[in-house]
Amino acid sequence: MKIKFLISILFFSFSIAWGHGGERRVSKEERFLIPANKDGKCGFIDGKGQWQIPPQFDFVWWFSEDGLSDVEVDGKWGYIDSLGKVVIQPQFDNCFSFSEGLAAVKLNGKWGYIDTTGRVVIRPRFDDVHSFEKNGLAAVKVNEKWGYVNRKGKFVIKPQFDEAYSFEENGLAAVMVNEKWGFIDTTGEMVIEPQFDKVYSYGLAAVMVNEKWGYVDRKGKFVIKPQFDEASFFEENGLAAVEVNEEWGFINRKGEMVVNPQFDDAWSFEADLAPVEEDGKWGFIDTTGEMVIEPQFDFARFFQDGLAKVELNGKWGCIDKVGNLVVAPQYDNIRSYKNIMFVRYESKWGIIDEKGNYMADPQFDGLGNNLKSNDKDRFSISVFNENLRSTKGKQLFIPVRRKDTCGYIDEKGNWLIKLLGFSRVSEFSKNGLALVCYKYGFVVKYGFIDTTGKMVVEPQFGLRTDSYNKYGLAEVELNDKIGWIDKRGELVIPLQFDDAYDFSKCGLAEVELNGQWGCIDTTGKIIVELQYDDVSTGMENGFILVRKDGKLGYVDSLGKLVVPLQFEKASFFRNDGLAWVKLDGKWGLINEMGDQVIQPQFDEIDEFWDKPFPRVKYNGKWGYVNSKEKIVIPSQFDEVRCFSKNGLASVRLGDQWGCVDTMGNMIIQPQYDYMGNFCNGFVAVEKDGKWGLVDEKGQIIIQPQFDCMRWFDEELIFIEKNGKWGILDTTWKWVFEPQFDDFDFLSPFEGWIPVKKKGKYGYVDKSGRWIVKPKFDYRIVNLSDGSGREVRGNSPFAICGRKGKLGCIDQQGKVVIKPRFDRIYVYEGVCFVQDIKKYGKKWGIVDERGNYIVTPRFESVNDYWLD
Repeated sequence: MKIKFLISILFFSFSIAWGHGGERRVSKEERFLIPANKDGKCGFIDGKGQWQIPPQFDFVWWFSEDGLSDVEVDGKWGYIDSLGKVVIQPQFDNCFSFSEGLAAVKLNGKWGYIDTTGRVVIRPRFDDVHSFEKNGLAAVKVNEKWGYVNRKGKFVIKPQFDEAYSFEENGLAAVMVNEKWGFIDTTGEMVIEPQFDKVYSYGLAAVMVNEKWGYVDRKGKFVIKPQFDEASFFEENGLAAVEVNEEWGFINRKGEMVVNPQFDDAWSFEADLAPVEEDGKWGFIDTTGEMVIEPQFDFARFFQDGLAKVELNGKWGCIDKVGNLVVAPQYDNIRSYKNIMFVRYESKWGIIDEKGNYMADPQFDGLGNNLKSNDKDRFSISVFNENLRSTKGKQLFIPVRRKDTCGYIDEKGNWLIKLLGFSRVSEFSKNGLALVCYKYGFVVKYGFIDTTGKMVVEPQFGLRTDSYNKYGLAEVELNDKIGWIDKRGELVIPLQFDDAYDFSKCGLAEVELNGQWGCIDTTGKIIVELQYDDVSTGMENGFILVRKDGKLGYVDSLGKLVVPLQFEKASFFRNDGLAWVKLDGKWGLINEMGDQVIQPQFDEIDEFWDKPFPRVKYNGKWGYVNSKEKIVIPSQFDEVRCFSKNGLASVRLGDQWGCVDTMGNMIIQPQYDYMGNFCNGFVAVEKDGKWGLVDEKGQIIIQPQFDCMRWFDEELIFIEKNGKWGILDTTWKWVFEPQFDDFDFLSPFEGWIPVKKKGKYGYVDKSGRWIVKPKFDYRIVNLSDGSGREVRGNSPFAICGRKGKLGCIDQQGKVVIKPRFDRIYVYEGVCFVQDIKKYGKKWGIVDERGNYIVTPRFESVNDYWLD
């Protein structure tokens, strides 16, 4: 069982503690009361699919050991008994299932606890909570810190931890302090000081230190020293799965390798059999490591009640312990529940027994934990990892198109908004509105909807923007005229302009009428008269650049011409109040009054004119000026570079390069064939076709001997020698000897450096460690989840490719989604894929292991990005 599996197990156990998320043990009397969803309403069925509590609720959950189920009605939560009678009226914004006689409930943004009669036992005052455990304690969060309260709501352990988990059977709970994990007992005493980067605690606790995993006992003593790249907790048979050099094996509690690392992937032992992967196929081994069911499946899960779920050609079935197919692979999904299984077939859920016989035909929209995704607060909506998306607790709207229907689905593929006849929709903006497109023949019209699907602005306008600006206005077009509407769809600036640009930071918009340009404010008032050939409001200092009859000048924020129209070219005003202008073919500097600070005399100016020392060219030679209105280094060089942080700049005289300081003093005499820019006090130089390194005084640090040198950042230098690339650190020691065919110094991420070796792509880090060994056919691409949010843990982190197919790796470089898809796109943490051979160009949704959550059926996802 791998770390990524451990995370799901941990989340499973914690969600039980919180009241939701995992498959729960139920009493014998309740075992066949199964949550079910049909036609948008939820109730309970028995094991044969017969309704025992008719579908009438918006959402339901499993019955707790206290005999109550939490249900949702019109956005409020309450509780019913096993006969369907409402015993606690829906009144809470959110709630957990009962645990140890108490249930957490949320009112007005705060959490508290009630008993089975609905009486408030602990008033809502916490920001976040866990459910009560058998020891009578519950973890709660107040003012960004976690502590523990007893059943009376009194703090037994004061809030002091950044994160806190529930207590386990060994009487310890994992807590985080300053990004390190340790363990406390029920008195709050720190039994094991915070020192670990990650922990998994089940008996012997698996802990990570310096990117290696080991195991500690209850006193924090290392029983098995950190040595594994990944590790799981120990199962009942005393074995744990561990990874060494990208191969998986199993150890015993003494740390002895019982099954040598040899597998590409491995899961936990159940019934003394464990799923393992070899060469892209899954089989099963026994505790001696012998392969008892040969690798033949695309994916496999561990045994449960004598059966194991296996995937073959995109469909799921079940095998017995000798490998016989008991349930033929034909289902899109299978979920086990006691001695029955929930199966999804053609978007409907049914129930089969352990022999594969139908107990209830596929007819339900959801069963068990797969009712629907309308739960807006209690779960993270991320498919992969709860840290993946910052929109935790909010409904996710994914723009999609299917045949003649456009609209939005959630991450499970359920329709949230359907728009028949529309061809395109945008993402929802922060103001809760989205642009929708109606297209009929050559007629294209745009409007806006809210998150309920209500048409706020009827489709009538041409497309000018896909959202409202920060002033609450949207630029629209109708009958070739442009105006602005507010969020109610009312025209606040009439349709009157022939062309326009949206409002800039200064609160003005550039508009054109009858070939003349000017500016308006957010009320539509004309600030700059429509009389110019062009205007530009790109400055934040109140000045507007205008052009008429080929001459440029400046007007102020009131529309008054303050610098006359006289220049051939002009820049925006810099922060120091100066602007470059070109007059009679020469460049100079003016101030905001239009006075000449440096009279026009230069043939060229630096493209980086806002630098402290812009470069200027005079009579064919280059020099520098500064922001203090004077020439600091006369034009004398044939080529110059910008000044670096250390106050030095490389310059060329004739064919030789040297460097000067900001006073023009020659620090390194011209002697090199080429020089780069200074970085970290050093500069790469070329002499006679070979590259070396010199310091700020011109002292040679590395004799010119290499074919090429490139700074990667201020810590590393890429070196090419005999056609191979290596990496040096700033102590001039090899991080990697020259061995790479190529590298991508423009596309590093999270400390990863992309490299190519023997035609394959991988990643190394700055310490000289391989993160991803070169085994992929394409350059690995960091995932974009549509929002730029950080991806953590064992969630898909980057796209990899093999043999023309795409998959994903996690931050440890492990393949979590095997390369078998033609396209992969991540939107708000949800992974969409295309498998053209099986499904054509339809898009579907997969989980963190690449298993289909929603089989491909959408023509496009997030229409503004995908074809």
